Amino acid sequence: RALKVDKTCAPAWHFAGLSHASLHKREQAVKAFETCLKHDPKYVAALTHLAYHRKDQGKLDEAKALLRQAIAIDPDEEQPYLNLMGYLQDGGEFDEADALLKQARKRGLESQALRQAQASLMLKQGNITGANKLYRAILAEQPENSDASSGLLFCSNYDPDLTPEQLAQAYRLWDQRFTRWRAPPVGYRYP
Repeated sequence: RALKVDKTCAPAWHFAGLSHASLHKREQAVKAFETCLKHDPKYVAALTHLAYHRKDQGKLDEAKALLRQAIAIDPDEEQPYLNLMGYLQDGGEFDEADALLKQARKRGLESQALRQAQASLMLKQGNITGANKLYRAILAEQPENSDASSGLLFCSNYDPDLTPEQLAQAYRLWDQRFTRWRAPPVGYRYP
């Protein structure tokens, strides 16, 4: 309704984009984010969301450029770092992802999400011991963190001190704790 009053309201265009995205109307979401940026080229959240959709459209280089632009505009905003690190890791650009992590740390960013991104990077670089320690530290603070628990379980496959029985027990425990909420029963309807 805000756009009926002011068609140049960047926050309203951003939220229109989020609304369209939540309804899986990607084309309309992209147009709304682009319109938001037309009215406010420094709207970091819109840059970040548009980057996500550009990646989905197969425009990875453009997505990375948008995230770099968002970081340049607001180097204290964490989400562009996280998204760009993920895209870089997926592409095997580990050194650049590591440099980006260090850049975020220099800015004082130290969230659980960044620690998980670091653990994921360590894992992908083959530093199983480092990833294992970091996942354990994350789980000590957040025992219900399923992503960290999954990462730790993966690391456990390479732990020479675990017997096959202990590893199987670790998988069963993970399944009991996390599968229920990840996979609702067939026919379940969300409220």
